[in-house]
Amino acid sequence: MLAPLPAAEKTHTLKEEIETAKEKSLAMRHISHPKTALKPSQDDKEQKTAEKKKAQHKKLSKKDRPKLAEGTEIRCNDGNYVVQQLLGSGGFGDVYRAKKIGTTKYYAIKTELNEFNGKKIDRLKIEVAVMIAFTLVKDPERRKHFVQLYDKGQTDTFKLIVMQLLGPSIEDLRRHILCTDFTKATAMRISQQALQGIWDLHLVGFIHRDIKPQNFAIGTGDKDDIIYLLDLGIAHRFIDKHTNKIKPPRSKVRFMGTVRYASRNCHRCKEQSRKDDLETWIYMSVELYASVILPWRRVIDKMAVLAEKDKFFVEPSPEIYKKAPTGYKSISKYVDNLTYEEEPNYILIQSALEEIIKGECIDIRQPFDWAGKMIQKTERDNRRRAKEKEVIERKKIDTRLSKDVKLEKDEEVEHANLAGVEKVKNSPEKENNNESTEKMSALEEIIKGECIDIRQPFDWAGKMIQKTERDNRRRAKEKEVIERKKIDTRLSKDVKLEKDEEVEHANLAGVEKVKNSPEKENNNESTEKMSSANIAFNRDNDGLILSEYL
Repeated sequence: MLAPLPAAEKTHTLKEEIETAKEKSLAMRHISHPKTALKPSQDDKEQKTAEKKKAQHKKLSKKDRPKLAEGTEIRCNDGNYVVQQLLGSGGFGDVYRAKKIGTTKYYAIKTELNEFNGKKIDRLKIEVAVMIAFTLVKDPERRKHFVQLYDKGQTDTFKLIVMQLLGPSIEDLRRHILCTDFTKATAMRISQQALQGIWDLHLVGFIHRDIKPQNFAIGTGDKDDIIYLLDLGIAHRFIDKHTNKIKPPRSKVRFMGTVRYASRNCHRCKEQSRKDDLETWIYMSVELYASVILPWRRVIDKMAVLAEKDKFFVEPSPEIYKKAPTGYKSISKYVDNLTYEEEPNYILIQSALEEIIKGECIDIRQPFDWAGKMIQKTERDNRRRAKEKEVIERKKIDTRLSKDVKLEKDEEVEHANLAGVEKVKNSPEKENNNESTEKMSALEEIIKGECIDIRQPFDWAGKMIQKTERDNRRRAKEKEVIERKKIDTRLSKDVKLEKDEEVEHANLAGVEKVKNSPEKENNNESTEKMSSANIAFNRDNDGLILSEYL
């Protein structure tokens, strides 16, 4: 038998065994073992598919989406255009103001990305299809509520169309230009023209599916009293162009529209029809009379909004028809009873609007609320754009100046280093220059912060010449007054001298008479004395007068 090991040796051996086991364990971790490939579960597949679809339908943000810069020249089929200004942005595209090269005409250019996340976007194609459909309409009254297509083109990034330039939307007019609700006359006239535009769209076989104030705009110039129907990107052709019959409804359609104005069928993911366009038109028309009239305007949840809209047709809130005409109740009931394939009686709805006009005593001959105010807005926009352009130019000038100053400083440092002048940095002159530079930079910050245009002339510019002219006129007048006084003084002295001469001659004549008179013979001595005294006095006076005159 082997003798048992001492306790100390047993402990040492146990520790070694533990250490060896740990090393083996660590070594096993670094050995690669072939793993059995697991098949993805059905849930994982569905999740990936859902994420892929979500990524495909994701909208580009307005900031991240590529845009056309101002001054960009675009070559289209029928001419070239220069982009001047971004007018607005939507979910998938942007609208620009552009000028056709070689002309003085302005147009609107709408762009759309060719693809996003590997998926093509064809909303602009639908708009073009609707515009082309209206070119086949012979009656000009039936196409006056839609913009005209002038040109189209495509770049590596965008598809684009050139169309008629319009004014602001109905929503922009109310919120940003008028800053108040419309009058009853304006609200009714918008409602009437919007209904006519929807009717005309239905006649060419399309439904809009996104009726709202943002998608109606006024014309420019003398056409600012015409309401245009816009943004046909999600329009749907409900008439089969081959059979000329109504297409059967699809079993399920994803939500298309705006939550506030969307129809109830849209909320329920059902196929929309002409009825749904009229339903959204009712929501919009009622809201034209008061922007806070719809009870669900601040509700986000779609199902809660749907419940409020159901209530609108069954038992509407009394607050709605305190501001909107009650005649819309009968129109709502008629539209609510329409079916998918049924053609609405647009003339009947127009007659109901006429009854509202009579019942509410609305004078639709009054001009629109924005009449005459669009020119003021254009002038304000021009001033704002000019100011923005001026600010950009200032920034460019400031950047150039700062670069020039930096370059000069670098050159000074380089020359100083080459000359070996290291003490210049610590000299009092350098410190004074640094202080003056800091003061100048502080003044520049004040100029930028207060938007002070230091390129404007001084306040007294042009006024010093006026002051000099006034001073010259005043001095000339004073000089003229002095000359007149001198002339008056001379004339008065001449008159006095003449009088004195006359007196002298009279005295001399009197003396001669006295000499020859018999009465004075006895007084010759006294008379001679008196006459000699008078002559001397007169001569003295003559001398005084002449000396003063000279």
